[in-house]
Amino acid sequence: MERSRRQLSSLFSSGGTFRGDTSGGCGLVAGNRGTNSANAPWGWDDQNDGPILRGEIAKDPAKLAAYYFSPSSQLSTTHTFNPFQNIGDPNQP
Repeated sequence: MERSRRQLSSLFSSGGTFRGDTSGGCGLVAGNRGTNSANAPWGWDDQNDGPILRGEIAKDPAKLAAYYFSPSSQLSTTHTFNPFQNIGDPNQP
């Protein structure tokens, strides 16, 4: 998504959280829903993943992998392609 559109109040309720409503059912149980509960990749957050900040799941997946998998010293955190950091060419194999 174009960065200039990330602040559209008609699309987002807050930074990285899509605007939504509470009409209809959601999931397996009707009525089990939240208002404005879907997030764009830069708004993803597990909230239980230690030092991984909101949005880093998409912006820095190598950091997430190094945190979850041990020993992290054996994992490279250098990205060869990451569109959230403008690293690499999406047209290259």
